[in-house]
Amino acid sequence: MMNKIENAQQLRKEIVRLQTELEKKELKLQSSFNTVKEDLKPETFIVKAISSATGINFAKGDFLKSGLMATISLVLRRFVFKQESVLESKILSWAQILVDKLRDVKTKIED
Repeated sequence: MMNKIENAQQLRKEIVRLQTELEKKELKLQSSFNTVKEDLKPETFIVKAISSATGINFAKGDFLKSGLMATISLVLRRFVFKQESVLESKILSWAQILVDKLRDVKTKIED
């Protein structure tokens, strides 16, 4: 919103304000341009494709951290799966024992 400029001092202030606004917009435009330029590089396409396929972020030095997290996740999944299998077999054996005892009780009642 522009007010009516009535003297030279107001004109100078408005010019300075507009120059500052222009510089900010130029910096934002340059940043956007650099981002698009980086995204259009072939190596960026390849890295993004590999990252998408593997789920590991290879960009900007995150490879080690992402690889470590993926390894920890894999180890935890295998550990939990093993524990889940052990727990499942225990529960199944307890359920079988309970069913057998109930059959025995039913058989004794019928006799």
